Amino acid sequence: MPKFILAALLCLHGFSHITGFAEAADPIANTGLTMPVSKAYGALWMACAFLFILSAAAYVSRRDTWWMLALAGVALSQFLAVAFWADAKFGTIPNLLILIAVLAAFLHWRFRRAALRDVAALLADAGPASAIVNEAALAQLPGPVATWLRRAEVIGKPLVRTARLRQAATMRTAPEGRWMPVHAEQWFNAEKPGFVWLADVTAGPGFHIAGRDSLLGARGRMCVKALSCLPIADATGPEIDQGALVRYLAEIIWLPSAALRGGIQWTAGGPRSATATLAVGETSAEVCFEFNAAGDPERIRARRYYTRPGGATLEPWRVDLDPDSFDTRNGIRIPTRATVTWDLETGAFEWYRAEVEHADWNGV
Repeated sequence: MPKFILAALLCLHGFSHITGFAEAADPIANTGLTMPVSKAYGALWMACAFLFILSAAAYVSRRDTWWMLALAGVALSQFLAVAFWADAKFGTIPNLLILIAVLAAFLHWRFRRAALRDVAALLADAGPASAIVNEAALAQLPGPVATWLRRAEVIGKPLVRTARLRQAATMRTAPEGRWMPVHAEQWFNAEKPGFVWLADVTAGPGFHIAGRDSLLGARGRMCVKALSCLPIADATGPEIDQGALVRYLAEIIWLPSAALRGGIQWTAGGPRSATATLAVGETSAEVCFEFNAAGDPERIRARRYYTRPGGATLEPWRVDLDPDSFDTRNGIRIPTRATVTWDLETGAFEWYRAEVEHADWNGV
């Protein structure tokens, strides 16, 4: 159900219950009701109106728990519809419509709650406040990497421990597929490399896909569910571990001082490139960073497992950064627009376009 329609339905259904309160307050008023309403029932009618109107406000404010208020409203409204069936039986119809939306919201809330438990586990491994990054910390890095970090304005700032991003994006699942809107949040632990990415994909009117990608304790996992409840994929294993680690390394562009963490080994590749290697548990990954003339990262390349019906194979994978999108967020300069592409034998498959709407580090 489109969002504005649901918000309007909640409000209108809420206001409709004020009739019962008005009848109880003034029995001779022309409310259109044929059954008498006591003061006690009048209070229930008004309470029901408040529940629906408050749930609409919470829904518009993007509160994940709006459905709890709406569910209480539906339960009370249906009780009143039965008690005053001659006058209120048609209230069952909006109650059923709202109940469907409530069920969808509950399933999404449950999926998100499970992901947030992973986030809590991820961030629990982060230590206390870190040392301040200074020029000496950059001395052992390849020249292009050191230049990037200076341009990222990490000098004089605390070494990153944790980070949180919010993205507006579009994605598709096939080279000729339709682009779908995505709202995503992502949390990082830079001390013990890991992340949790939580996405809500609008696949069509009233139909969404919930996705969770993570790297926790050296293990990757990709979980995808239609309507937050119907399994599409729940993948684990060595290929997923490798892909998650590649992703983590590539995405340090959004937490630049993570490049200084001891687990990442840098190898110079030329005046404008360097390769980062990271091993976590039994999994290792290698990612090449390419920089433009100004010293900003412009492209990231790696070989990552691509899953298809016949199995997973290592394929060229890259992230291209928009050079005009670099911006300072909470004191750190980062690229805010990126595209992700598989360079397959059949041709380039650009599948994800992201824009960073919000970023903070170390709980800012």
